[in-house]
Amino acid sequence: PRPMLLQLFVLLAVSVVGSQIHRPHIVFLLADDLGFNDLGFWPYSRHRNSIFSPNLKAIARKGVRFDNYYVQPICTPTRSALMTGRYDIRLGTQSGVIRPWEAAAIALNETFMAQNMKDAGYDTAIMGKWHLGFYKEKYLPQKRGFDFQYGYYCGAEDYYQHTREQSGIDGYDWHLNDSRVHLEDKGKYSAPLLADHAISYMKERENNTKPFFLYLPFQSVHEPFEVDEKWKNLYPYKKGKAKTKAGMVSAMDHAMGRIFEFLNHSSLYNNTLVVFSSDNGAPQDHGGSNLPLRGWKTQLWEGGIKVAGFVFHPNLPKEVAGTINHQLYHVTDWLPTLVNLAGGNTSRNLPLDGKDIWHSIMTNTPSPRDELLHNINPEGCPGTNRDLPHAAIRQGDMKFLAECFDAQHGVTGDTWMFNITADPDETNNIVQQHPHLVKHFEKRLHFYIKGMIPPLQSCSGCPEGKPFGNPPAWNPWMKD
Repeated sequence: PRPMLLQLFVLLAVSVVGSQIHRPHIVFLLADDLGFNDLGFWPYSRHRNSIFSPNLKAIARKGVRFDNYYVQPICTPTRSALMTGRYDIRLGTQSGVIRPWEAAAIALNETFMAQNMKDAGYDTAIMGKWHLGFYKEKYLPQKRGFDFQYGYYCGAEDYYQHTREQSGIDGYDWHLNDSRVHLEDKGKYSAPLLADHAISYMKERENNTKPFFLYLPFQSVHEPFEVDEKWKNLYPYKKGKAKTKAGMVSAMDHAMGRIFEFLNHSSLYNNTLVVFSSDNGAPQDHGGSNLPLRGWKTQLWEGGIKVAGFVFHPNLPKEVAGTINHQLYHVTDWLPTLVNLAGGNTSRNLPLDGKDIWHSIMTNTPSPRDELLHNINPEGCPGTNRDLPHAAIRQGDMKFLAECFDAQHGVTGDTWMFNITADPDETNNIVQQHPHLVKHFEKRLHFYIKGMIPPLQSCSGCPEGKPFGNPPAWNPWMKD
């Protein structure tokens, strides 16, 4: 029939255009604690122009935006899933972040995306937040596949002084190529610093035929709440944390806008892919917005794990450029997607949970992913707050959450089930109507827990880390 033939022709045409994007330069922008609605670039967003973020809105609207895209509910878990393409239960990051003083890190048998990119012939760089463990030098970024490193190891630093306090000591945490300290940038706000170094890095590669993978995990907009007054002054009608947080978003947008502006006038432009994501939803009472979603950072409700994301390339097929993609994607999907796009392979990696979603993005066809394990967190269960599920899984339209789950007892405590497509705000718990699905999801959780390792914690007998040296700084404190 003609309609089917026409549809096939369109898909083939789109595939041909999409296939023109091969071994691109890749700039991966990761915001920190940015809420689902903080940028307001969804057409259905209320008050969508309340935060001044013209650069991200402009490039997102020229690219492909994702409104069914998930990460993990907090910092380290999302970053570890991104770098390995594997669920947190396999990495030991299912229960929270790696604290600065903890002698813990992602195991060395895990292959990081940067290592895959190097194998594919890419230059690799990280500028910004690491947060994947640093108690020994072998866990530093340049030992995990990055040729170039600039930024910090911990989290929640001072934006200007680049320090993180511990035991009454302000430890300096700003490094260049895994150096002990990099003091030249003390007193300067982090967002423009990252933009400066990113632009400098790309300028040096304008006449180089070798592609690059530039990972930019910004400090913005994580606490502490700090930004220049000029950005806060954009919001005379806001107060307190909401005013500062809005200014921080605008400062980040300006910094990322400078990167876009450089690329737009650079010879790199025609073959540079930009990927944007947040690492989790906005925290509660921090001035951010996950509306209309339920929940906050650290939680398995949609507001903690569903984030704004997009891709942009000047050669996107016209059929998808400027559209909103509703397919189910997860942060683990970026490793196989980007490595394959780079002409690499993942044969050295442990079995991946991520799927290659490039064809789905380029053709707006169903995702290769039908199931998504949001998490199984064994810690703090049962807790005092009965409204905080510790396990959640999604299959198709249906999402199942359990207050607690373990291999011995199965599902215990309260349970919830939502048709996320029909009820994205998670207001209508239909778990009582689908007992057969509850059994099905419990079987799937049992399947996944077989591959779970214990949550990371400091190695037995290992000393806690603390800032040391002159000036006191955060650095590896144990020998390899």
